[in-house]
Amino acid sequence: DKVTQWFEPPMIVIIGVVSLFFSYGYTGGPWPLAYRGLGELFVMVFFGFVAVMGTIFVQTGSFSGTGLAGSLPFTPALLLSVQIGSLSTALIAINNLRDREEDLRSHKRTLAVRLGITAGRAMITLWCLLPHLAGFCWLAMKGAGNPDIIQSGEHGPHLSLAAQAWWPLFAAPLATAIVVK
Repeated sequence: DKVTQWFEPPMIVIIGVVSLFFSYGYTGGPWPLAYRGLGELFVMVFFGFVAVMGTIFVQTGSFSGTGLAGSLPFTPALLLSVQIGSLSTALIAINNLRDREEDLRSHKRTLAVRLGITAGRAMITLWCLLPHLAGFCWLAMKGAGNPDIIQSGEHGPHLSLAAQAWWPLFAAPLATAIVVK
């Protein structure tokens, strides 16, 4: 419609400009976010919410993505943002924990430096488990209660939403053991 046609190009440019500004501010500029303990927050916001919801906006003309799953108490875009952002944040948290000693010597106050090794490991565990736990929200979607593991659809056979929500949890004990080690 006409509103979407007018709204899309400026919104895409705004998302791009804000993303470029903060990507520079991640490690550059007078107040680098990553060295102030804000790196994980930055990654969650921009690699999760901005990237996923921006992609859904470009494809659907809406930030909610509600057309993807009907009427839910949460939007698929928000849920996907949390899942993708959490995994991205886990990676940066692992990197920051690994570099903790060097960051401490060079006065970079990353979250791993501020919180310490034990809390850093706990944070990584939470970031790794959050997307799997959020996977249970997909069970609230229409048709997710179908007990069939394999369903046939318009594009061929696929795992049911219920199977998709449970599947990653098989890796959770291994992931937890690795992080706690």
